[in-house]
Amino acid sequence: MRLLRGEELNIDLVYADLNIAYLKKGWIYNREKVEVDEYGNKNYLLTGPFYPKNNSIGINALINRSSRWVRSYIEKEGLPDIIHTHTYLGAMVANKLKKSRSIPYLVTEHYTGWMDRSIRASHKKMGIKALNEAVRVLAVSEALKQTLQPLLKQEVEVLPNFIDTSLFSHQPKIKIEDGDRSIKIISVGDLIVRKRIDLGIKAIKQLSKSNSIKYTIVGDGNERSQLEQLTKSLGLASIITFTGKLEKEEVARQMKKNDILLHCSKLETFGLVVAEALCCGLFVISSPNQGVNMMKASTGLLISQDHSLDSIIRGLQKSLDLIRKVKVCKMKNEMSIQGCASFGVEPYINMYNKILSIDARRS
Repeated sequence: MRLLRGEELNIDLVYADLNIAYLKKGWIYNREKVEVDEYGNKNYLLTGPFYPKNNSIGINALINRSSRWVRSYIEKEGLPDIIHTHTYLGAMVANKLKKSRSIPYLVTEHYTGWMDRSIRASHKKMGIKALNEAVRVLAVSEALKQTLQPLLKQEVEVLPNFIDTSLFSHQPKIKIEDGDRSIKIISVGDLIVRKRIDLGIKAIKQLSKSNSIKYTIVGDGNERSQLEQLTKSLGLASIITFTGKLEKEEVARQMKKNDILLHCSKLETFGLVVAEALCCGLFVISSPNQGVNMMKASTGLLISQDHSLDSIIRGLQKSLDLIRKVKVCKMKNEMSIQGCASFGVEPYINMYNKILSIDARRS
């Protein structure tokens, strides 16, 4: 968002986080907040308790409440030229506003529920309708496009998420701490079952027998205590570090200190951390069944389709051998250049201008 705003675009953020979990915090009423960023753009933030969205009644109530929040923004700031919303839920809200205010909207879809078929039937029917009535439907990966396209009349285009390359880029002069010459591996993500961090820990156990390596795990989640317990039981406490959840700036700093990203997640629509790691010049070891088609042979390896521990160990060992043979700084710089060139903001800016140009000609 910050990058787009820096391109002389007036982009405001209107966000509604309505969830039953807030009742556990003792919240009874919604909390509304308006912030102004360094570019003068507005952030309208709505958070509060809401009952489950498991059926058509719940989802319609959510759409109505979120639509009222967007309308409150419009009353104060005026009609936007276009709404760019994320996932089918946002598309439903934008579709309601399109009918009442004639505002065109485009959708970036990155919900994994389409790919693993966990999306609820009531959501799916309404979501397909909202996606079909958008001016553009974007998928963050080819894999997600192949899932969505048979469901929609609207053409689905692939446009990956853009990366803040002012944060995520290779900096060759990062100081080696305490003269440590170990090859450094990092994983970033929620510590949940789907991310399969446990396989990474077990792979490190095997590789540490014949390699000088360090492993950093960035993130938090309900699996953290089990993963920390596994680390201790395998005798890896001295080479594995859990940082907890970090802000973006600190995630970027951690990535730049490492050589390899290990990403074992079972399913992703895009794999944002893969793109960020490539921009930082890290060699990537990743699962194959996700939106990581941005990887090339020179920038990473995909583990085998069976997602086995052995395939992760083999992939890591290959990358360790490669790093030992080449000039690491030069390799990182080349990979970073490739990564940064693939995830810029220019395609988004061109898309907005094209949509607004077409809309202006129609009016």
